[in-house]
Amino acid sequence: MDSAGLAFDVIIPTYHSRDLIDICIRSFEKFCMHGDERYPRIKIHYIIVENSSDISYRDHVLSLAPGAITWVNNPTHHKNSEGNAIGLEVGLKNALHDVVFFAHCDTCVTSNKFFETLFRLKSQGVRVIGTGLDNSRIKALHQSGMFVDINIARAVNLFPVYENGLMVLDVGDSITDYCRKNEVTHASMQNTFNDNALIDKLSSQYKGFNVDRTVLDDEVIFMHLGRGIPKTSGTYEKLGKPGLNEWKMFCERVLAQ
Repeated sequence: MDSAGLAFDVIIPTYHSRDLIDICIRSFEKFCMHGDERYPRIKIHYIIVENSSDISYRDHVLSLAPGAITWVNNPTHHKNSEGNAIGLEVGLKNALHDVVFFAHCDTCVTSNKFFETLFRLKSQGVRVIGTGLDNSRIKALHQSGMFVDINIARAVNLFPVYENGLMVLDVGDSITDYCRKNEVTHASMQNTFNDNALIDKLSSQYKGFNVDRTVLDDEVIFMHLGRGIPKTSGTYEKLGKPGLNEWKMFCERVLAQ
């Protein structure tokens, strides 16, 4: 793989979520610096799309990876899936590389093996890689973490699709649909979200932390909190699932290791 293959954009839509973005970018920065000898240098360009006019935490975000972050304010009335989709579409317009990684703001890389796996699969010709599969609709690669050829991302409409009032494609599901219809090579990593059997194999540290965990050889390499923005605003709680403070404390321990 040539050096250009080690550069990609990370597109992260957000909405007043300083703490989540802080953890997300710091985790990418920590573990992209510790690849193996095949991938000694990974260049990441971050595109943060704030779906409001909020600039209160912009300078802090820019300081997390100086010179490598593009901040875009994108005030919109769209929320939830639609807001996420428009953030991704705006992000694509600012991409610099031929591969992008779509990420939810409430995600955290937990091992350098995460990047090794992405580039290993890419070098094998896989053009779209997901950190997990959804359980509903078309069982698509979930957009909370998706490594995708930019030409594919730009070839589809990332917005949800509704039929008779029911959502048949959620944000980004069209990428999986496109791959299946056009025989484009794509793959999903193992994830506890749709494979509970993986949990029993995890270390005690991760076994009891009930979030979506992407797993490689019984090691957690990526996590997704789920409903991170509503949790930030204090409008979402679910029994048995971590809240924002638990997420922050757990991720800080991971980043301190």
